[in-house]
Amino acid sequence: MKLTRKSWAFALGLMSIASFTKAENIGEAIGKEQEQESGNYFEIGISAGMFESRIDGDTKEFHHFSWQGRYEYNGLFVEKNNDSVGVPGFAIGYELWENRDWAVDIVAIPLNGLDIDNFDRLKGSSLQNRNAVSLTGMRATRFFDDFILQAHVLPLGKGAFASFAAGKLWQVDNWSLSAFGALSYASEKLNDQLWSVAEQEASETFPQFDASNSVNASLVLRAEYPLSENWVFQAETFAGKISSGIGDSPIFEKDTIAGFNLELKYVF
Repeated sequence: MKLTRKSWAFALGLMSIASFTKAENIGEAIGKEQEQESGNYFEIGISAGMFESRIDGDTKEFHHFSWQGRYEYNGLFVEKNNDSVGVPGFAIGYELWENRDWAVDIVAIPLNGLDIDNFDRLKGSSLQNRNAVSLTGMRATRFFDDFILQAHVLPLGKGAFASFAAGKLWQVDNWSLSAFGALSYASEKLNDQLWSVAEQEASETFPQFDASNSVNASLVLRAEYPLSENWVFQAETFAGKISSGIGDSPIFEKDTIAGFNLELKYVF
């Protein structure tokens, strides 16, 4: 049976890189087959888990309220997701073309900045906060029966970003099992704004550093189980690695990440 675009959204979730510093999700593959279902949806949930912080270098626990969704009107859309393989989780855009198997969009996506006060290891240093950076470009998604491919090319803005992600679904009784992988590229201009250490910021702990181009890899394994028509339980584990172009920055304590997340969510 061929899965609809909406089925992919609920069975697999949305993958993005919520930021460059955390678990790190196949873009916003949401919606459905154009002729059959609405592309709009909304869900809320409670999440808890643990992950290794690349910046502080320790294992952190988290628990929080979460929400994600998409609203589309006459081709214009806004969407937000909480996952972490591909590109960041918020986007606005316009759907250029869509059929049963393809979706091509213009998207504008903000990349998270860096708030020094959010990281114990950076507090009290001479490092300055990094502002968020917005990039604009194209997104193309190809849907197969139980497989999905998605590419982002975002060349317009203060730097450039690109990603390629793939996802596979297995249905085992009522369980939806999925695996996603992604490679992403960030230009030197983009990385310099986020991960370089300027001369005036430098110290013994954080020496001067000039970031360069980077290629980062991410992997997510996920299981979902419907508890009722609207309630869904989700468990996932994730891992990622950043290349030396930013991984050697003194801002980072380590260049790998791993963790897990449990979530109970209500889908409207």
